[in-house]
Amino acid sequence: MSYKFQERDRLLAGGIVLLLVTAMLVYGVLPAFKSWRALGQQRDLLVLNTRGQDMQLLLQQATAQKKSLRQQLDGVLAQQPPEQLAPQVMSGFERMAEQHKLSLLRVAPGEVTDYAGFSGVAFNLDIQGRYADIFQWLRAIQTEMPYLVLRGLTLSASAESGSDPQLQLQIDASVYRSAAP
Repeated sequence: MSYKFQERDRLLAGGIVLLLVTAMLVYGVLPAFKSWRALGQQRDLLVLNTRGQDMQLLLQQATAQKKSLRQQLDGVLAQQPPEQLAPQVMSGFERMAEQHKLSLLRVAPGEVTDYAGFSGVAFNLDIQGRYADIFQWLRAIQTEMPYLVLRGLTLSASAESGSDPQLQLQIDASVYRSAAP
């Protein structure tokens, strides 16, 4: 015996299936979707909060680094007026020239200038010595006088070249420190 579905039975079965699907969506899928979306929003807020904390940490590190660099730039020079920079820097040039077996032919301070919140003193130097000694002296200047800015440099053969060729170095440089410590 076979049973034939009538139109009314089909509508009733369809209605029951539709009711079951709707119930599954309302009570099963929809709450899961809402909690999934809420988790995504919480994750996004957490990421933004972490980024904000990272940015604040980076800002604090940059501020500390700026302060450290300013102290390094100023160093001992921060306590002196620009007019007193010249003798200290000139004695540093003389000491370093002796250490590297160079002849310091001339050290002449120039004028005091202000530029972008920094005070500076210009210097003209003439140095004579072997290439290797001059090279080592320049490297020492770079580490021991980080506040020195080379504005011009001329390297030429010395007129007194004997068996050990000598070079003459002419330097135009400036020493800067912050104008307001």
